[in-house]
Amino acid sequence: MEHGSVLIPGDGIGPEVTSASCRIIDSALLGSGSSINWIECHAGVAALERGHADLLPQETVETIQKVGVALKGPCTTPIGGGFSSVNVALRKTLDLYGAVRPVRSIEGVETRYQDVDLVVIRENTEGLYSGIENEIIPGVVTSLKVATEKASYRIAKFAFEYARSRGRKKVSVFHKANIMKKSDGLFIRCAQEIHEAEYQDIEYEELIIDAACMRLVQDPTRFDMLLCENFYGDVISDLCAGFVGGLGVTPGANFGEVNAVFEAVHGSAPDIAGKGVANPLAITMSGVMMLNHMSVRSGDPALKVAADRIKTGYNSAIREGDHTGDLGGTLGTEAFADALIRRLGCFRLWGGTRMRASYHEDYEIPLPEGHPFPMRKFSALRQILVDERIITRDDLMAPDEVDWSDLELAHDRSYLDKLRLGTLSVAEERRLGLPWSPALARRSRLAVSGTILAAWNAREDGVGANLAGGTHHACPDHGEGFCVLNDVGVAIRVLQREEEITRALIIDLDVHQGNANALCFQDDDSVFSFSMHGGRNFPMRKPPSDLDVPLADHCGDLEYLDLLRKNLPGVLDQSRPDLVFLLSGVDVVLGDRYGRLALTRDGLRQRERLVLGELHRRGLPVTLLLSGGYAATPELTADLHAETHRAAIGFWTPPTTIA
Repeated sequence: MEHGSVLIPGDGIGPEVTSASCRIIDSALLGSGSSINWIECHAGVAALERGHADLLPQETVETIQKVGVALKGPCTTPIGGGFSSVNVALRKTLDLYGAVRPVRSIEGVETRYQDVDLVVIRENTEGLYSGIENEIIPGVVTSLKVATEKASYRIAKFAFEYARSRGRKKVSVFHKANIMKKSDGLFIRCAQEIHEAEYQDIEYEELIIDAACMRLVQDPTRFDMLLCENFYGDVISDLCAGFVGGLGVTPGANFGEVNAVFEAVHGSAPDIAGKGVANPLAITMSGVMMLNHMSVRSGDPALKVAADRIKTGYNSAIREGDHTGDLGGTLGTEAFADALIRRLGCFRLWGGTRMRASYHEDYEIPLPEGHPFPMRKFSALRQILVDERIITRDDLMAPDEVDWSDLELAHDRSYLDKLRLGTLSVAEERRLGLPWSPALARRSRLAVSGTILAAWNAREDGVGANLAGGTHHACPDHGEGFCVLNDVGVAIRVLQREEEITRALIIDLDVHQGNANALCFQDDDSVFSFSMHGGRNFPMRKPPSDLDVPLADHCGDLEYLDLLRKNLPGVLDQSRPDLVFLLSGVDVVLGDRYGRLALTRDGLRQRERLVLGELHRRGLPVTLLLSGGYAATPELTADLHAETHRAAIGFWTPPTTIA
C-alpha cells in the first residue's frame, strides 16, 4: 500500500537531515508491502529561492491539505523585510492547534537527569503569539494575549484524549491565573471542566508557571504530561528538551482536526549547512511519530511496525556509541543514518545476501610522482566501506583477469595486441594519459573482470558493485582519458552471450560524456546509453548517446536534480532493461579538478538516492561503478564515491543486524 506524505526539506541543514530521515523510513518499510510517496514542497528561504513570493507558498499549503500529512525540516524566517514566521503561518493556515513534544531520556546520551519521560502539549493558535501588537504612543507598545473558550476546550480535550490513548496517568496544567485572571483563568477553567466531565480516570493538577519551572528543574520525573497555552508551551518544551540532551534528540508534531505536520524543532543551523555533520535523529523521531499517526489513520499496521523498528534502531545506535558530533561522536549525517539502517534487520527484495563488491589489491599500480590520476582511491574506498560496515571483508570478491578473447567483444584486436605487447606509440600513451606497463595491462583486465562479476552479482542480488570500473572513454581502437578498456561494453556483451540479459541500460552521470559507450552501442537497440555531462567538457567530440543531457558550466544542485528527475523516468520506460549499469562519477561535485560543475555533497547524495530509489522501485538490478572523480585528495574522492554505496544500502539492506 502506498501512502502519500508531503516533504518540506526546509533551509540550512534541513535538506540533509530530511534526506537521511526519508532514507531510514524507506529502508524500514522495505519488503513490507507499504511505502511512502514523498511529495516535495518548499517553505522558508528555500521557497523564495525557487521563485515563490511568499515563505509559505499557497501550493505547499494546498498540497498538505490534499495529502493530510507532512514531514518538515527546519525553515528560516528572514529577519526584517516584513516576513512573518513560517511555522506560525503554517499552524494558523492549517489550524494545527495541538503541538506535541515528547521528551524522553535516551540511554547513551549523558545529561544531568535520568529516566525523564514526559510529553508537552501546547495550544498552538492563540495567546501572545496571535501577533496582535499596537503602538499606543511613541515608545509605548502593547501585545494582546488572546484566549478563547473554543480553543481552550479543544486543546484540553486533545490533551486528555492523548493521555488516555497512550496510557499516560497524569496531566499537569501550567498557568499564571493568579495574575492573568481572565485569559489563564479561562484556560484552566476549560481544562477543569473537560477533566471532570470525561476524564476523571486521569490524575489532574494545576501549577503556577514559575513554581512549576522550579519543580521541573528539581525533578522532571515527577511529571507525566504538561498542558500549556502557546507562549508557556514554547518555553517549557525547549526547557524540557534540555533535560534529555537538547533539541537534537526531541521530536515534534502539530495536529489539527484534519491535517498533521511532523517536524524537527531545532533550527536550520546555517553555520554547519552543507558540511554533512548535522544530526538527523530529531527529524527521524518525528518521522516515527508520523508513521504511527498514518498507521492509525489508514489502518495499515506495516507503518507501525516500521515505526517500532526505527525507534529500536536509533535507541540501539545511540546506546552503542554511534553518535554525531553534537552528542560527542564522530559520525556525519549519512553515516549515522547508515548506522541506524544497519540495525533495522530489513531483508532485501533480492537474494537475501549482503552487497557483494568486486575488489583486487592490484587495482592500484605505481604511477610517476605527481601523476593526476588518484590511484589510491580504490583501496581508500574499500577501507571506508569496511569501516562503515556497508560491506565486510567476506563480501569482497577478487576477480581474475578477463580473457583477451572476451575483450574483443568491445575492442579491436590490433589495439589489444598493442596493449598486451606494450607497443603503444608515444602519441597513443599521451592520449591514454597513463604510462604503459605490464601492471597497467593486468590492472585494466582485472577491472573489466570485476565489472562482469559485479553484473552477475546484481542479477542474483539486485545490486552488485565493482570498486573500480566505469572506464567510458576506452574506445574500440584506442584508450583515452585514463580509460584503457571498456569494462561496461565487455560486460554487457558477455552477459548477452551467456543469455543472462537481453537489454541493458547505461546511466552515465560522470561529468564527462561516455563517448566510448556511445560509439560501442550506437547501432544497437538492445543497449540504451543515457549521459548527463558537462556540455563544454571533455571529450570535445561527443558521439551521440541514445539520450544526452548537456549541462552548463557551474550547474548546481537545483538545476541538475531537476533535469535528472525530468529525464530518468522516460529513459527507464523507453529502455526496458534487464540490467542497469550506473556510472556514478563524482567529478560533478564543486571543487573537482576537471569537473566545472557545482553540485554540493548533499546534491550528490540526492542524485544517488533519486536514481537508486527509482531503480529499486521498479525492481531493476543495478551494477555500481565508480567512473571519474578528482577531488583534492584520493581519500576525499573515495569518500565521495562511497555516497553511492551508502545510498544503495538504504534500498538493498542487509538482512542481519550488526551490533
